[in-house]
Amino acid sequence: MLSVQNISKLYTSSIGLFPISFDISPAQCIVIAGESGSGKTTLLQLLAGKLTSDAGKIFLHQQLLPSPATLLIREYKEIACVPQDFKLLPNHKVWENIMYPIRNWTKKAQEKKLNILAETLDLKDLLQRYPREISGGQQQRTAIAKALANEPAVLLLDEPFNQADMPTKIKLQHAILELKNEIETSLIIVTHHPQEALHLADEIMILKNGNLIQKATPTEIYEKPIDIYTAELFGKINYLTDNSPQKKGIRPENIIISDIPTNLIGKIKKKYYAGSHFQLLVEINDEIWEVWTNNMAHLHQKELFLTIDTEKILHF
Repeated sequence: MLSVQNISKLYTSSIGLFPISFDISPAQCIVIAGESGSGKTTLLQLLAGKLTSDAGKIFLHQQLLPSPATLLIREYKEIACVPQDFKLLPNHKVWENIMYPIRNWTKKAQEKKLNILAETLDLKDLLQRYPREISGGQQQRTAIAKALANEPAVLLLDEPFNQADMPTKIKLQHAILELKNEIETSLIIVTHHPQEALHLADEIMILKNGNLIQKATPTEIYEKPIDIYTAELFGKINYLTDNSPQKKGIRPENIIISDIPTNLIGKIKKKYYAGSHFQLLVEINDEIWEVWTNNMAHLHQKELFLTIDTEKILHF
């Protein structure tokens, strides 16, 4: 449905977004991940029509989108964007903000859509308030409702959950995915949070220094990252030392604490409680590894006998 072909935007010879191509299908969710400065927001602004690309083309429903430079208002009708500052109308109430994109619809259709969005995004009690009278998280939900009101073909979200507490974040994520499937809106989400990316995405795109270096399913990104940069974006890696020229690593959850002696012996240096497990910093041959366990008995052992799940070793 949306096809991006060799789009680029360079600020200097080494800074910007280098040619990137990808496609997204109806109701698909793509999450863009990468370090600060990797080009995530630039890509979102190009897709939203806020920036003019140096090269490349964007097609929606097989139709070439015009250059933003030729538009009176720099945006695409069927591509909605929720920026980090929300861009709500300050002198309009919450319900007016939500209905603004559909102000030309019939009153009955407006009310039906408003009720659905207010219910799904938990805004029913806030409709008569102004943006200044609600919290940042509530403003964020209002901005998402406003963006979804006109049932865009594509919805762009820049860090959409950074204002929400954990219970609200989980509800909001589920609500957005539900609405996405109902109206077949495709999602492109920028996030710095690895768990959000793994939870939400059908595919994840990894950007580094303006380049697209891997596009794959969450499982493939986590279990078969293309390089160390990608692997470390999604969690801790313990690096293995051997005579191989290829670098290897293992994630903490794939190191097994054995009840019988092994050749891999470690001493606990520090331990942290992480809710679902304990994080142990273990000294092994003058190196510090991170090992996870949910067995409290392991916390009191002087030495740990360890084995590695060899099928989970990462190769770089």
